[in-house]
Amino acid sequence: MASIKDVAEMAHVGIGTVSRVLSGNGYVSAETRKTVQAAIEALDYSPNETARCLSRCRTGIVGLVIPDISHPFFSLAAKHIEIELYNAGYKTLICNTIRKSNREKEFLEMLRCRVMDGIIMGSHTLDLTEYRKIKEPIVAFDRIVSADIPCVAADHKKGGKLAAEKLLSNGCRSVLQFTGTHKVRTPSADRHTVFADVMEKSGCRVETVELPWNEFDFTETARIAARIMEARSDIDGIFSSDLVSIACINVLHERHKRVPQDVKVIGYDGTLLADAFLPRLTTIVQPLPLIAEKLVSVMLNRIQNRTQPIAPENMLTLADVYLREGNTTLP
Repeated sequence: MASIKDVAEMAHVGIGTVSRVLSGNGYVSAETRKTVQAAIEALDYSPNETARCLSRCRTGIVGLVIPDISHPFFSLAAKHIEIELYNAGYKTLICNTIRKSNREKEFLEMLRCRVMDGIIMGSHTLDLTEYRKIKEPIVAFDRIVSADIPCVAADHKKGGKLAAEKLLSNGCRSVLQFTGTHKVRTPSADRHTVFADVMEKSGCRVETVELPWNEFDFTETARIAARIMEARSDIDGIFSSDLVSIACINVLHERHKRVPQDVKVIGYDGTLLADAFLPRLTTIVQPLPLIAEKLVSVMLNRIQNRTQPIAPENMLTLADVYLREGNTTLP
């Protein structure tokens, strides 16, 4: 008796494509659909009715939870995730939480009711126990939630090390770094831990400033930076996200500090802002196209194998990062 795998092999497509043809959910080109149907007829394939029913229950929609669609990093992430999902035959439903827990709660309720096939979680304002209660597919984007929810993130430890080594090679001895809140466990926090460790082991002074959770207020960030620089005139290096780094550069200019002659600045994320801003920002790039590809790959695996436990080695998937030279550090 032929299996769905046999059909996929004869049609030279993936099993997921055959499933979409059988269920009628998700995008499949007319040519591919014709090829798959020909293989089904040639093999006299008859799908199990229970499996067929489960397949029909899929919506072809995956949710994406992000804190602020206007933030350069999250808007670019959403773009690449949407592209990957579309190419896999899925549509994207974006939940722009804007720090409102009721928005996020409604989204999770939609997942419980199977309005969506899964959620890619790029932020959360709800307590993590709300996510742990859900048995439907969830993949975390740069968030550690539980042992049942896989996570995809950049290699932040490498990113922190690259940033520290660059500032050290530029002769920095007293540096300032801005982090997110320490109350929430995220892989991205590793970059700041590693950065501080490398700098301090080299005898440098590190001032770490914690910013509010999911707050992206450019003016407020600049105000905080100005207050610190007023008290710490010896700062000769800054490390933070692209957006915060640019706010700091504006403050430095107002204080008649030259970048990079007086203060070296390294961003993190590799957003379009880093290229568009003058001087061009030196930054650690998170490869969002690759991260999006990995997120969607893990999500599709969870949708297709939702009852199977996740192997420990597959709980955290890392994407490599790299330093992109700009004009805010010395060569």
